[in-house]
Amino acid sequence: MDIDAGMPAAQPRRLPVWEVATWSYDYVWEHRRRLTRPLFLVFAIAFAGNLADACANPDTGADGTKSMLAVASSYGVSLVSSLVAAALAVGIHRWVLLDEFRAGLDILRWDANFRRYVLTIIALGALSFGPLILAGSAAGSILETSSSTPLDILAGGMLFLGFTGLPVSFRFSLALPAAALGVPRPFRLSWQATRGNTWRMIGLAIALTLPFGILQVVAAVLSGTEATPIIVRLPGFVVTSVLDAAYGAVCVVSLSLSYNILVGGGDGRGHSH
Repeated sequence: MDIDAGMPAAQPRRLPVWEVATWSYDYVWEHRRRLTRPLFLVFAIAFAGNLADACANPDTGADGTKSMLAVASSYGVSLVSSLVAAALAVGIHRWVLLDEFRAGLDILRWDANFRRYVLTIIALGALSFGPLILAGSAAGSILETSSSTPLDILAGGMLFLGFTGLPVSFRFSLALPAAALGVPRPFRLSWQATRGNTWRMIGLAIALTLPFGILQVVAAVLSGTEATPIIVRLPGFVVTSVLDAAYGAVCVVSLSLSYNILVGGGDGRGHSH
């Protein structure tokens, strides 16, 4: 897929939501053999995290809270999982957009592209959740100085978040593949490229998330509650971890294909070889 990685299409394009969603699923399925080893690593880490969290639940203090060791272990596994997922995402972005494929675990990128990608994720998180933090702070101040009920504040905060953080995060989402490609000023590029496509980007996210969300509910039922013996919950942990790995791959591919369409002016289908 030869694209001009640093410039959005001359004329704003409409993102074909349904096509990109189906192409993303098709791409991951078509290349499932190539993705088996890296996705198995993501699955294994996610499974270990679920299992460690479940095993740590009985390790609580007199006040019912988890011990510092349990909390540290949970955060440690989450950090490792996030870093591995980011390294894989960089590899997938460069594969889909530049045909730069590396077999097996070599697809994980730990180079300057990875570091740039992680920094972009952190910045995107700040832009997305910053409004929520501000809304929470404002809500606390209002509760202290007025007769507003917590429900009123919650509704106002969610409305504020919906009109600021959510659209902003989708407008900037293409900064991720741009960062993986080493494109300068990825946030500016993404903002320009997604102009007029905010709701389409949101629709794409819903189209990708809804099927996995339904399956996650089934997995949650299989996992039972914290009171359920761990051995009984294992099938649910397996299903949840598989879904997490597959969902992550599909989302990364969808961003790559969206980038190809809105920035590169391509057809969004990605490589097939």
